[in-house]
Order: sequence, then C-alpha cells, then structure tokens
Amino acid sequence: MEKGFTLIELIIVVAIIIGFIGVSAFGLLRYQESVEGAGEVRELIGDLRYAKQMSIAEQIHYGVVFNFTENRYQVVKYTEDTEVIKEKGMTDDINLKNVDQYSEARFTRFGAVFRSGEIIIERDNVIKTIKIKPSGFIHVERDNIN
Repeated sequence: MEKGFTLIELIIVVAIIIGFIGVSAFGLLRYQESVEGAGEVRELIGDLRYAKQMSIAEQIHYGVVFNFTENRYQVVKYTEDTEVIKEKGMTDDINLKNVDQYSEARFTRFGAVFRSGEIIIERDNVIKTIKIKPSGFIHVERDNIN
C-alpha cells in the first residue's frame, strides 16, 4: 500500500478550496456594499440628531437642508449668515425623496422643528422613511418593497 496523495487528489482539494474562497469573497463584497449604504443612512440620521442637539446646546437654529434633485444634503447653522457645517452627497444606489415638498428640517433652540415632515430613502428594494415630528423627535421606519 502506498502512502501519500496523488496529483489528482491534490488538484481536487485545491479546486474545492478556491471555490470556497470565491463564494466567500462574493458574499463579503455584497455584505460590504449593504453596510456602506446602511452607513450613509445612519450618517443622515446622525446629522439630523446632531442639528437638533446643537440647536439646544447653542440656542441657535440649526437644520438639515435637502437637495433631492442632486441627491445630497447640508447641515447648516443659521446665524446672520447661513453657515454650512457639512455637505454630504449620497451614493448613486441611494435615492432621497421628499414628501409634501419637505426640503428642510430646521430646529428651534428647544429642539422642535418649524415644520414636521418625512424623508424617504430608497435603496435595493428597501424603503426607509425618516419621520420628523413637530417636537423634533426623529423616527425611522423600514419597509421592504419586494
């Protein structure tokens, strides 16, 4: 009886390992894309909450202004001159949509908003609705549209 492996057995084992690596890499890339998109949505929600907190802390109006045609938004500080604190463009696979011409979440010095509304974020057949209540409370709802 001979000890060891034949060349065919080694080639089969290497091919199986390469197959596992290929499947894993593909899954990892898809997972990374979904995490990046989710990160942008979380960043937008964080920026809304930041504007609210800064309004309360500094007793100055802050807000988030949306540009739905260019798929971007700005965090702004309202003083004598409107100061842009941050500008963010969303990636091509994320679509910002407004409801009822809602294009700005402007917070009072008490954390409430001047006008409540909703922003819809659509990505990969998932819709997230960010609802901004009159009190300034920010609520996120998720709906699958498959």
